[in-house]
Amino acid sequence: VHPENPDWTCFEQSASLEVKSFFGFESVVEKLAAKHYAANIKKGKEIIDYYIEELRKEGTTYIPPFVEEKSQNRQEIQSFQEYQEYRGLNFGLLVLR
Repeated sequence: VHPENPDWTCFEQSASLEVKSFFGFESVVEKLAAKHYAANIKKGKEIIDYYIEELRKEGTTYIPPFVEEKSQNRQEIQSFQEYQEYRGLNFGLLVLR
């Protein structure tokens, strides 16, 4: 929620990258990574816009802000596997080596 208007959503995203000792190509690699990051930001925005439009088509005009439950029994999840187990998800990961 935006601090000045509760009807607005505030979204922030940041990243940093520092390439060290890459045979003199550090700046080239950093520029390439920044280009890919910017392209992925655009894709992410398109996905968000798509789902907002779907909500509009369904007639949804308001979604209440998420409020985290304050529970003493809250489980801290340390890994993606624990998250899958917690959510009851069972899908494998493809790891290329």
